[in-house]
Amino acid sequence: MFVKNQTSYEPVLARTRVSASLAVAAIVVRSVWRTSAAGLVPWEGSRPERDTDAPSTRKQALWDGTSVTMAGTVRGPQRPPHLVRVDLEVAAEKRSVMVKGDRQWVKNAGRLVASPPAPFDEKPLSWLLAFGGAYELPPGFDPVRKLPHPGGRIAYPQNPGGVGFYKDEKAAEGQALPGIEWHAVPIERWDQDSDPAGLSPCPHLPGLRMPRQAPGGEGDVEWQLRTALRLAHHAPRELVFDNLAPGTRVRGSGAGACAISFEIPESPVRVTTKRGKSTDEVAFRVRAVHLSADDGAVIVEHAHSFGYEPSRPPVWVHVQERR
Repeated sequence: MFVKNQTSYEPVLARTRVSASLAVAAIVVRSVWRTSAAGLVPWEGSRPERDTDAPSTRKQALWDGTSVTMAGTVRGPQRPPHLVRVDLEVAAEKRSVMVKGDRQWVKNAGRLVASPPAPFDEKPLSWLLAFGGAYELPPGFDPVRKLPHPGGRIAYPQNPGGVGFYKDEKAAEGQALPGIEWHAVPIERWDQDSDPAGLSPCPHLPGLRMPRQAPGGEGDVEWQLRTALRLAHHAPRELVFDNLAPGTRVRGSGAGACAISFEIPESPVRVTTKRGKSTDEVAFRVRAVHLSADDGAVIVEHAHSFGYEPSRPPVWVHVQERR
């Protein structure tokens, strides 16, 4: 199988074998855009990649759903309360987090309460500020299971690098709370079991993509397959949507200099396969949309996927600019 690229993009061919009679290939194209009065327009010139950009899906032949993420810097307000709401809207869905100034658990009337958020200049949309963390447990009894334990590092499995996970009330006193929380589920107790909150890519945290429960029980084969495919995403489960179509409205606000609003574009390329005299156009799906709030970039990955018999792959795959 040979790829003939006649575009300014750098398409990648990913392939995998599903069974003895079926293989799947995908031409994946990553494009960078900026917003304008007329809608999205291609980014002019080269754009340096940022550490906060979403990772590429170009090595994955199989994919399910669309990841939508946002990274950027949140600037603190000049007067109390020192917190900022950050929203990511996808069609009629909205995901919102609160970015708060530094807080600690302090004693009030005999119980721990959160101190008021302190002033802050800026904070990144980072999973290091979300609920999670780890602590050292000495040998003895596990405080949860009440069973003998050899001791060691106890980490919150969904986000070991976060903040706010403590062994007991004494250990929590005077310590920090998360700087980012889900807007609808604020943390009000030191021992509150909270899902880490965030809108940015998290490829290093696969636990955030695990669905909570199989609708058809643990034996639901379709659910197991979808779960396996969703683990390849770089977004938390709250930001993995069923396949989003071009034209879907996306808006991010609260991070960066201003809000970013746009419609998901079509793939910038056309892909056709050629077997002998037969030529077929390959449809595409939107795999990932990422908003880089600090420089206003919108990064989109489209995949043109097709199946074929392993013994009869197409000889040529043509990639052309979409007109």
